[in-house]
Amino acid sequence: MAKRTVKSLPLLLLIALSPAFTFPQTVPPQSDLMNMSLEDLMKVEVDSVYGASGYQQSVNDAPASITIITADEIKRYGYRTLADVLRNVPGFYVTNDRLLSYVGVRGFGPPGDYNSRVLLLVDGHWLNDNVNGGAVFGTEMPFDIDLIERVEVIRGPNSSVYIANALLAIINVVTKRGRDVNGLSVSEEAGSYRTSMSHLTYGRQFTDGLDVLLSGSYYFSHGPERLYFPEFDNPASNNGIAENADGGRFDHLFAKLAYRGFTLAGSYGASKQTDPTASWDTIFNDPEESFRISPSFVDLSYEHHFGSDWGYVGRVFYDDDRVYGTLPYDESEVGGPPHVLNQIANDGQDVGASFELSKKLPLGRTVILGAEYRDNFQQHQWDYQSQPHVQFLDSRRQSNLWGGHAQDEIPIRSDLTLDLGLSSTIIPPSAAPPVRVPD
Repeated sequence: MAKRTVKSLPLLLLIALSPAFTFPQTVPPQSDLMNMSLEDLMKVEVDSVYGASGYQQSVNDAPASITIITADEIKRYGYRTLADVLRNVPGFYVTNDRLLSYVGVRGFGPPGDYNSRVLLLVDGHWLNDNVNGGAVFGTEMPFDIDLIERVEVIRGPNSSVYIANALLAIINVVTKRGRDVNGLSVSEEAGSYRTSMSHLTYGRQFTDGLDVLLSGSYYFSHGPERLYFPEFDNPASNNGIAENADGGRFDHLFAKLAYRGFTLAGSYGASKQTDPTASWDTIFNDPEESFRISPSFVDLSYEHHFGSDWGYVGRVFYDDDRVYGTLPYDESEVGGPPHVLNQIANDGQDVGASFELSKKLPLGRTVILGAEYRDNFQQHQWDYQSQPHVQFLDSRRQSNLWGGHAQDEIPIRSDLTLDLGLSSTIIPPSAAPPVRVPD
């Protein structure tokens, strides 16, 4: 039977019993378990999870309902993106508007949310942007799905450990190490709609302990030549047929170096997707409507343990998230040109550091103390019309975020644990108020 745990909300002690459901790859099917001897059952490996409490622990001890998807399962079922993985996780549903993939959890997923209520981590690094707080789960992710060792899906609010964006769930992506690849891997794929993908990965662990993983990938697809949309079925809109307007491409670069407790990871992604749906009342069947998304990060972490009781993890990081959109409009009805381009963009950059200390106490207790600082030194949004140039929005912000958390796991019985969590976040006022140019 799965171990029952108790989870508290920030500033509030919540006493409740909830089973920690998991779907670990390493546990045999139930029919096999029933036929195993006691000695064999004791040898069954139980998966561990990092994202639930910020340190490595058994899934049976984690204070959440958890699903783990391994690299073997990703390969077996042919998942191509993280959105494909989450689409098959119980309680999750994924929608796609031909630009982005949106993740809903247990029936909650409002339009225009941009996944801001789900926290996406990569090896513990926060990947949500600092402008909208959103996360990307499709081909816009800055690395290839073949680099994923496992995906930890932690349901429910976890804001006593993570400062923001963890209202509905945490998705922690654990990437492979160089020794998992152990050599050079080159692949080339081709498909319909003139689709092609190239992938190159090199990984190795050297005799001195240095572990190196380097990867790059390129993807292009022309997309369907003709798509029919009944909402635009009239002669003025090409009878509802969008032609050559659904292509996309992306480039991914990823590097990970690990040596004696230090891990340096960095990633860069650039994707472009055309939009055939005429979003936001744009001109239908216009090939210029497109979005470019470019997330990237650099993360340096150090993990160390003192014996079996003390452990700490510290990290410093830098993030750069950019989104550019081109939207064609017809303004002839208001006396303007019949074809103008609206340029919209988000440009967010931040640096920060975090530290977490864990201590195992007598009687099975575990105490965790953590702190994080994030300097959002650039939160820039703009919206303007070109030819003729008209500025609608130019918002330049800066903000700082300080946070701390504490958690105490207290075993009450062998199958019951009390988790007490407390977090505090300080967000000073923005250094520069937004500047809006009147229409």
